[in-house]
Amino acid sequence: MACDLQGSDATLRSAIDHLAWSARLALGEPAARPMPVHLITSADYRVVAAVEDAAALSETGAFGEAYDALRAARRRDGGAPFVLAPLAALELLRGDASRARDVSREAVRYPARCSPTTQHRLARTLLMANAALNPSRARASDVELERLSRVARGERPYDDEPLYTAALACNFLAKFEAARPLLEELHERSPERAFVSYHLGWACLGCGDAEAAASHLTDAARRLPTPWLLLPLCVALFDAGMHDALTAALSAANRDQDARGVLTHQILRIQAAHALLGGRHEEARACLIADLRHLVEHPLQLAQRSGDFAEAGAVLVRLGSAPELPSLVAAVQKLSVDAATKDAAAFVGGMEQIARTGRRARGLEGALSRDADSAWGVLLTAFAHEREGEVGAMQTSLARAARLSSSPMTKALLAKSLRAVGKTVEADRLRDTLRREMMTLNLRARCLHPIFGPELAYAFTLR
Repeated sequence: MACDLQGSDATLRSAIDHLAWSARLALGEPAARPMPVHLITSADYRVVAAVEDAAALSETGAFGEAYDALRAARRRDGGAPFVLAPLAALELLRGDASRARDVSREAVRYPARCSPTTQHRLARTLLMANAALNPSRARASDVELERLSRVARGERPYDDEPLYTAALACNFLAKFEAARPLLEELHERSPERAFVSYHLGWACLGCGDAEAAASHLTDAARRLPTPWLLLPLCVALFDAGMHDALTAALSAANRDQDARGVLTHQILRIQAAHALLGGRHEEARACLIADLRHLVEHPLQLAQRSGDFAEAGAVLVRLGSAPELPSLVAAVQKLSVDAATKDAAAFVGGMEQIARTGRRARGLEGALSRDADSAWGVLLTAFAHEREGEVGAMQTSLARAARLSSSPMTKALLAKSLRAVGKTVEADRLRDTLRREMMTLNLRARCLHPIFGPELAYAFTLR
């Protein structure tokens, strides 16, 4: 009886393998022989079910649950690329590019168990992990990603995975006009795929269609975590002129975040920027002081965002400061944070002192300039010259600061100083170049859109 059951099982497996092979041949794939389906997936039905569950969970943003499901599947069948490919992709989504690379490299060592689609997914994840781990080589990885998609689409034009890879490569290479129709095709076939809506939103933004971007990103936001959507959705809503919707989205993000408040800093930054861009300076000041207070209360975030602290503080001083600012600066000096963070706070304190007393803080300028690569001392000197109307000296300091830092606010102040001495052509050229850089979408670079931070909004509106 046992032999009969085993024989039936083998016959069923063989029939499934030949059915799958026939389907591949009918679709035009040059498949020389059947591939054992139980090898390229798993002979354990619980593993197959776990992978399917993980895929569904990932599309709703439940990355933690999907990760647990895949790890459980790996414990049952650790040599299955069918399991390792989505696990590697999820490691990348969770921000661990090194783990994603390692898992992908392991999986490709099991070619006997790799279907062409799984091989493609592993190659895609490996290239994207390499781009994340080596940003200076990201463009080369993206070009290779585009090449990978081109070859795979030629071999398997019916497979959605190479189409998705092509769209990702085009987005990363800023070929948004090429990415959009690919993603629209995928979205039409699989509207439930949240990541397709997400990347389609980016493509629409790159094409200058903010309203379509807002629609797709709003759809993705129903299923993906807020940290993924906060930036592109806010950019889309602002560019589309949907200011009430932007305000509501920020309020919802603040309300729905967990008790740790990890998004509070960025939400306050965007709220301050939105107020500045709308000319609501008192509202901007309230958001700025709330953000600085939040960072002081969360030293780990402060240490990671010391540049944000400095530039937000600088904007606050330029808007008229706040009575609480000196005490916040003093509080930073008492925290167990690194010297760079304390220097950022000292720079803000120096600006506040100059604005309040009218006296130059030469000692602090020297202390902040002890590191030749730091722009804080030079910017403090520039501010002192600005307050005294010493335009030439201010220009010299700002030009030096611009060489040390790529801050848009520094470039905007330099353009303003050029205008003050009648160099309007140079000022306009610098300002126009800056605004163009800020509004240019580049998924591989730091976002400079004016809605993303108060220093960016201030730079964008300064004349």
